[in-house]
Amino acid sequence: MPDKIRYKKPPIVERIIGVYHKIPQEEFERRLPSWATMIHPEYSVPVNQAEWQLEIEDKDGVPWVKSLTPKAKIIYLFWKKHHDNLQIRGMRLRPDRLVFHLNRENENPHDFDELYPEMQKWLPKWVEHFEVPRIEMTSRTCCHVRAASDGSPCCKYTWAICRFMAD
Repeated sequence: MPDKIRYKKPPIVERIIGVYHKIPQEEFERRLPSWATMIHPEYSVPVNQAEWQLEIEDKDGVPWVKSLTPKAKIIYLFWKKHHDNLQIRGMRLRPDRLVFHLNRENENPHDFDELYPEMQKWLPKWVEHFEVPRIEMTSRTCCHVRAASDGSPCCKYTWAICRFMAD
């Protein structure tokens, strides 16, 4: 197998691998505390985030807010402790997915190969813990930083999605 191409200044700032299966909300919330306890020795830095959603509809090409009552979803993030307190290796949970993050670390853009051992270790435990009968989809994502036309940095996501059904 030929060596991988390495760029002098790689534009990749984040690599993400996700697996998807819809777990009922009540079941997810019931099992989440024991999951957090299980992963705590490795993913010991919790950073939960709220995601707010508004319902917007299109009326003759003009966006209108359908409801002024926003809906909130909590995104459960757990990071591995880093010697410089950076968020480099993370695990994100929602009722419909388990996602692993690997962020750029100074000049090291890292590689997807570094995420695969995490998946091999934690995916079977997630399947067992949340009683996931089958994986509905997997995704592999890179976040690339590219300069906008005016030279300012912007983030562009490149998706590579593979779908499979597990028995």
